[in-house]
Amino acid sequence: KMSDVSESTVNRFCRRLDTKGFPDFKLHLAQSLANGTPYVNRHVDENDGPDEYTNKIFESTMASLEVARQSVCVNTVNRVVDLLTQAQRISFFGLGASASVAHDALNKFFRFNVPVVYFEDILMQRM
Repeated sequence: KMSDVSESTVNRFCRRLDTKGFPDFKLHLAQSLANGTPYVNRHVDENDGPDEYTNKIFESTMASLEVARQSVCVNTVNRVVDLLTQAQRISFFGLGASASVAHDALNKFFRFNVPVVYFEDILMQRM
């Protein structure tokens, strides 16, 4: 209720995360928090050699990129490109670790002859 979206929207989101719905998502989340999900690929074993863990990490990353590619809607990308090319200014916001992502976006988007700014300070973001 606090998210101001319907129950079906939440369930669709949870299914996109490869769970069967919100109850299953909560279960997976609790298990992940209890087990301390590792930062690196779960399939990497401490007994793996350099070749093995390198291959596992690359395979996992490529699989994640493929999932991302399949979820991209070309019409949405075209619409975003149209909006960005018509923008009078582009603003990026980041806080904490996201600040470096916002700064990187600033460095990439300034080439498009559109004024670009980024804010990493919470007070400046509120203005």
